[in-house]
Amino acid sequence: MFLNKPLFARSLYPELITFIVTNRCNFNCPGCSSNSPLYTRKNSKVKEISLDDIKRVIDEVAGFKPFIYLNGGEPTLRPDLIEIIKYIKSK
Repeated sequence: MFLNKPLFARSLYPELITFIVTNRCNFNCPGCSSNSPLYTRKNSKVKEISLDDIKRVIDEVAGFKPFIYLNGGEPTLRPDLIEIIKYIKSK
């Protein structure tokens, strides 16, 4: 879809940024990919993105005013989620 637009109609900056803030989840939704036998949360060695890295990215794109989407697992399980949201709102 993006490539079908004329060059002058394409965005030259990020319009949407998705942060996978955590893979932790306290639910067991049947349709969720985290319930796949290929993925086990208990054995996952995937690290969460650090607050400093989130802030760095936000600082780099703040002038473009992109839509920020916080995703991954259950984001409310992340202890610093409120701080992340406040930082995004401040920019």
